[in-house]
Amino acid sequence: KEPTTTMANTETKKDTPSETGTKGTESSPTREEETMKTEATPGEDATIEKHEDDDSSSPAAAPEADHKPAEGLTKNAIDEMTRGMVYASLAITDDKEDTLKKMGKANPWQVEALKIVAGSEKAAHKPLTQILDQHMNLKADKFIDISGVTKGGHFLDTQGYIAHNDTTIVLSYRCTTSAFDWLTNLNTTSSAWEIEEDAEQGYSGFCSGFDDLCGTGDYKPRVHTGFYNNFLATLPHIKEHIDPLLAADQPPRTLYVVGHSLGGGVATVAACYFLLEFDWTNLPHRFVGVTAGAPRSCATSMKSLMDERLGTLGDSAKLYRLVKDRDVVAKVPPTFLAFQHLVPPVSIGEDGSILAKEAAFVDVDGDTSIDELRDLVISPASEDEEEKKSESEKTRYEKWIGRVPRGLRDHMPEFYLKPLFLARGITKGIQIEKPETPVIEEPTTPPPVEQKPKKVTKVSQRRKGLLGRVFNRKRSLRTKK
Repeated sequence: KEPTTTMANTETKKDTPSETGTKGTESSPTREEETMKTEATPGEDATIEKHEDDDSSSPAAAPEADHKPAEGLTKNAIDEMTRGMVYASLAITDDKEDTLKKMGKANPWQVEALKIVAGSEKAAHKPLTQILDQHMNLKADKFIDISGVTKGGHFLDTQGYIAHNDTTIVLSYRCTTSAFDWLTNLNTTSSAWEIEEDAEQGYSGFCSGFDDLCGTGDYKPRVHTGFYNNFLATLPHIKEHIDPLLAADQPPRTLYVVGHSLGGGVATVAACYFLLEFDWTNLPHRFVGVTAGAPRSCATSMKSLMDERLGTLGDSAKLYRLVKDRDVVAKVPPTFLAFQHLVPPVSIGEDGSILAKEAAFVDVDGDTSIDELRDLVISPASEDEEEKKSESEKTRYEKWIGRVPRGLRDHMPEFYLKPLFLARGITKGIQIEKPETPVIEEPTTPPPVEQKPKKVTKVSQRRKGLLGRVFNRKRSLRTKK
């Protein structure tokens, strides 16, 4: 077995310079870099290993590729982004038996990401409590599952989890199937940041719901209405399970607030809460926010406030915003409606290279209108965007993903995970586990597929969710011919 690279209990000291996703300068080695080990030690919360016996043909195996550089980023920054993306990917599942099964039917790319993280399909189907405990040494404190409409008429659809151990706290938001449908109708409203009043009533102020309030006012900082209300719905769980762990008399911990896609939008609003409500310079804890393919969720007024706040926190708080090449979701809502990202992107190129230099990518933070996003969703991929493998060489999943428009394909979590793993020098199937409890996967026989009557099968063939529209439309055209 090759030496393992440890990613645990190596948090950065507050007075140690470290790289963020907003700068491109090298810093001196951090405590985490100096304590990176070649052998795992007891008590660590997670390791990423390279296995000699990994099967590169496994669905969970990352592709063989050269080590991709991460220009302008320290090892500590790559480590924190990798952790954050792993925590975000784990929010895809929970402890319900049918969650991953339903997810795989509508959004198979979510399951693919979880297989990459867990190391195999069998491990991916374990309950999240077990994955967090056995693989990450984290205790699951709360599964978040909120949907419905607030008394103020705001739509809610938020899932995720809260977990912790002696050194780490995780707040992770999921992007679900219904959230993807929500994306195609993403509103352009903003709400005033009135956290005390809104937390008490459970939703943003009534006037914040009007479509013509686009965040241009300067009376109070404003955030995206949809993301803000979904965050407010989770705030009682945050106050119960996270706020007490951030007390000054608690042992030093790093709080990770993470999310992919719309989960990243909610995570950004949650980051505003933690950075504004806690004095990180006088606490023993650190804050790390990691989002991937997240929409804009703050108005210009909130960005100005956060710029000022981040400037005072130094290494106590870091925000990383990952954007993969042509990911279209990172370009909505448009900037002319006064919505902004909080920090510049850490860009992942088409070749998997990771750069902290925004100029390396053309229009990485450009605008995409909601109408353009809808058009992209219902348009099939062009031939030059297809994978170059022959049809006989492709797996079923590769054939499926090859038909997804590039702007949405780059949004899928696996295309964020793999470059991060490659940047850490991992080129085969990855394993995240506690060293004292290795996971040994045994081959399993898939359950028999229930045969349905033809008329039922024809109806069930219609895919649900955002990308289902692409395939349903093509099937309809073939039927007419």
